[in-house]
Amino acid sequence: MRFMRLAAFLIVLLPALTANAGVDEGRKAFMAAHYAQAWKELNPLAKVGNADAQYLLGVMYSHGRGVGQDDDQSARWYAAAAKQGHVEAAFNLGFMLYQQERFAEAAPWLKQAAEHGVGMAASLFGDMIRQGLGLSMDEANAYSWTLKAADKGIAGAQYEAGLMCAKLIAERRCAPAEAYKWFKLLADAGYPGATENLTKLSAGMASAEIAEGDRLAKAWRPQR
Repeated sequence: MRFMRLAAFLIVLLPALTANAGVDEGRKAFMAAHYAQAWKELNPLAKVGNADAQYLLGVMYSHGRGVGQDDDQSARWYAAAAKQGHVEAAFNLGFMLYQQERFAEAAPWLKQAAEHGVGMAASLFGDMIRQGLGLSMDEANAYSWTLKAADKGIAGAQYEAGLMCAKLIAERRCAPAEAYKWFKLLADAGYPGATENLTKLSAGMASAEIAEGDRLAKAWRPQR
């Protein structure tokens, strides 16, 4: 009886192991630009619901690698993978729809990716909320998502975080040193407009606040 249970377990497990091997082979072929081989390995697996294979087919259709470039097919496979929790597929689909200015459709996919730590997804999602692109405008919510992206090291989000924080200083909803931190980091990296904003902000800050801003900038590290 024990042998029969083990045999049944192996029968269930074997297709999963074979599928994973197929995806690995398909991925290797894709990375080596052997797209016909990649298609041969990935297409049948994608059709039976393998999320990694679906994602890679989405990439192939998106960039026209071994198949004709087709945004509709790309979106189809990205969506199939994203619905299974594939983070990269969710971001790619959201970004594709964002570029097409289909903001309301892009929002849930970008949010999904942002919730799983994709910094650029958080930046785009925060920007959409800030500007009311497919979503209701909400300053506090936009700032929250922008900060998540800024903490990941997304320079554009750091710049927006600095601007948003600077606007909130008068309402005592953000400390001057926090805005200073972002502009200081960007100014040191040569980001356009950061030095001008840093100079303007510093003019209204006390020396102790500037020292705190410098300390925060020096101590900052991107979150993983």
